[in-house]
Amino acid sequence: MDTNNMSVIEKKETAAKPSKSISYSSKDCVLAAVVAVIAIVFMRVIIWKHLGFLATGLFAGLTTASVIYLRSSGLHFSPLNKAITAVLYAFSVVFSITDNGTVFALDTLFLIIGTAYLFFSVTNEKKDIERFLIIALFKSLMEVPLSRLGAQLSITADAAGKSKNGSRFRSVIIGLIVTVPLTAIIGTLLMSADAGMESMLTNVLETVFTDDIETFIYQLCIAFPFSLYLFAIMYNHVYNKDVSRIDQEGAERYIDSTRCIPNMVMYTAVTPVLVLYVMFFFSQASYFLSSFNHSLPQGYSYAEYARRGFFELFWITLINLIILIFMNYLAKRGGRNKPLCLKIYNVILSVFTLVLIATAVSKMIMYISAFGLTELRLYTTWFMVLCAVLFVFIIIKQFSFEFRFARWTVFTFTFMFALLCFTRTDALIARFNISMYNSGYHEELDTDVFYNMSDDAVLTAVDMGALRAEDVREHYDGWRFDDDSAQYNFSSLMLADRLK
Repeated sequence: MDTNNMSVIEKKETAAKPSKSISYSSKDCVLAAVVAVIAIVFMRVIIWKHLGFLATGLFAGLTTASVIYLRSSGLHFSPLNKAITAVLYAFSVVFSITDNGTVFALDTLFLIIGTAYLFFSVTNEKKDIERFLIIALFKSLMEVPLSRLGAQLSITADAAGKSKNGSRFRSVIIGLIVTVPLTAIIGTLLMSADAGMESMLTNVLETVFTDDIETFIYQLCIAFPFSLYLFAIMYNHVYNKDVSRIDQEGAERYIDSTRCIPNMVMYTAVTPVLVLYVMFFFSQASYFLSSFNHSLPQGYSYAEYARRGFFELFWITLINLIILIFMNYLAKRGGRNKPLCLKIYNVILSVFTLVLIATAVSKMIMYISAFGLTELRLYTTWFMVLCAVLFVFIIIKQFSFEFRFARWTVFTFTFMFALLCFTRTDALIARFNISMYNSGYHEELDTDVFYNMSDDAVLTAVDMGALRAEDVREHYDGWRFDDDSAQYNFSSLMLADRLK
């Protein structure tokens, strides 16, 4: 047989080999359908309407589906994985107890990230929080789902193609695709030819293509990629474990490869910055420390004094974090071999930032005592306290390399985030301001601000007598608690009951 014939045969054999198709089972098909429904409901009644009880049920159902899917795949849950699952269930309840939109959005993001990390932790058999947490989150949220983003679509199409009903459904879809433009052309010509036909078809179109239908189509367009992404997180973690796995030694080698700047160069570059910080702090000592004795520097109002403190805190904290990252990941001698001098620089930067945070918190306390709480002031204080704890962890890390920074950061953030969610912050703000007014600390109480907050604040104000039920009814003018706009959570339902 000559060479040309042989090459033709080899090409035919190669072409005859089936391409590698995606592997799936019945449980994957069920999961694909469940995730699609979750995505549609998520967009339809949660993102658009913030229906609290349904959000709780949706995320509790998502967590349950995740557990069943992982268990049915032969995977086991360590105590860490069980704890993560319990946290996901607990934070699903938040939607039912508060009407705060900011907390609603943050909790949604927290639960999605938590679900992705649960799959990463279970499939990689983790018994503790990952040391390279940032890498783990990047893999679980980006690299793993994007490695096969169309898995849900491929499984659904393949499963539908193998069934008789699926084949019929596909034929119907193709027929509709063909007939829609043809029907539109004929309908347009008939409308032009006859006024009665034009009126009839116009009424039909106005009935079918309402604003609600258009909104639903828009929601479906957003739900579709979200469904693909959510399913890819679940499916790819189970079937593409190699993508999600972190090579500990490889990660350490990569970090070591970034260490390219001699330590002395680093010290020389950072020292002027430290000197500048020290000079700045001492030159403004009276300005910064005025907050500790609850007095204002000359020429400042409470508002200006507090705003400048926050602005300085934000930028100095950000600059110090950047400096710490550069020092610890670019200095040639770092990691386990970190020299004493580098540790001292890290501690000085952290201590300096802690002093500024303490000063800013003192300013905030003074500002709140004079003008009361707002959402921005509460959230800013929460963030400052969180930053302070993280800088304390950085200091501890300098003296104990084995200190599990990632684990304690996750524990601290989860605890503080729980305080933010379960304390119903708007109700807390309203209760504090009303109590300060009733105690005589504040001369005025701005009740209008409660209407700009969630139902948590309005309910608290009504219960404490700061707002009258008839005034609230008049302000909302009935629209707030109709069937289309009701927020199904305890605060909104209790407020609606108070206004009957």
